Amino acid sequence: MKRRIAPFPSAGPLPAWWAPLFEASGSDSVFLSPVWMRNWIDVYGAGFSGSWVHWEHGGRVVAGCLLVERLVRVKGVPFRSQFLNATGKAESPTPLAEFNDVLHLPGHADAVAADFVRLLQERAWGRLLLSGHEPDGVAVVPQDLWRDDLATMATAEKIELAKELERLTLAADARVRVDEADYADVQAFAPKCFEAVDPRDRGDDPDIHAQVWDRLHSTWVGVKPGMWIVRGIRGEFYPIDDGVLADTYEEVSNA
Repeated sequence: MKRRIAPFPSAGPLPAWWAPLFEASGSDSVFLSPVWMRNWIDVYGAGFSGSWVHWEHGGRVVAGCLLVERLVRVKGVPFRSQFLNATGKAESPTPLAEFNDVLHLPGHADAVAADFVRLLQERAWGRLLLSGHEPDGVAVVPQDLWRDDLATMATAEKIELAKELERLTLAADARVRVDEADYADVQAFAPKCFEAVDPRDRGDDPDIHAQVWDRLHSTWVGVKPGMWIVRGIRGEFYPIDDGVLADTYEEVSNA
């Protein structure tokens, strides 16, 4: 069985294999239907990147799914999040999806599930959300597998593993501290995306002395002295408190 991966464009038709695979799989999930997938992508797709993945056997497509990803902030900390099919968390509220799974033909579930686990292990993500998956489907296999691994660990090991998974790495040249006395370094770090805020425009929070443009969310975000400006994986900038930076990120070499 061969796995094929193609980029997910936020506009354009579904892959040619999706509709016939949906019909042949026997799935009756409206959330995997070509109409639902197309409408979801039209409405929410622009906020995501990702990949179309399908598996072939004997010259025939036997399984497939859409893996979408985007940065999702959890308590102000951005996590590179992976979602299965049309279930990603967008900026605006998204419909709750159910009966979600990797589409597959009968008789291929086990082989697809095994390679689906390998695929997820190969990808870089901070959070994995397989929303609305079926209890007997392919999508439950990675969660059951990793849950079984966790079950054999002592509590202290689980805590350390959780800390490791939630801790992000940050290159030394991917952040700069905001010094109220000199914004030159910050402006050089985030050109056209950082500016001082006039005291007359600080509104209800006089501690907001500057602002940074958050490209992913198309908005200016207030910045206080002593905070850090971090450059994300897509070149976006966002502010983060000194304490959160120390607790959440681990500095890595630029090499």
